Amino acid sequence: MVIFINTNRPYVNTNRPYINTNRPYINTNRPYINTNRPYININRPYINTSRAYFDTNWPYINTNRPYININRPYININRPYINTSRAYFDTNWPYINHNRPYIESPPPQFL
Repeated sequence: MVIFINTNRPYVNTNRPYINTNRPYINTNRPYINTNRPYININRPYINTSRAYFDTNWPYINTNRPYININRPYININRPYINTSRAYFDTNWPYINHNRPYIESPPPQFL
């Protein structure tokens, strides 16, 4: 009896690192800051944090609140989750104001 062994198997590199495609969506929302080129993000528009831009556009910047999903807060090392739902904002306004992305109050020329 002759046994045929199929040698034409595709080459598989066994040493390749294990990549988990199902990894959770955690800390992905941190702002990616590359001042050279803005990136497109549907949930939260690009924030240019260079000092000059911030000074000229501070009201616009302040509006750029982080991605808001009131159902579940997400973990973000760079900038803590801000719950902007109206009730929470009213009761905790000092806390919220201190959690601004980079700066506390508008630059002096606007005061």
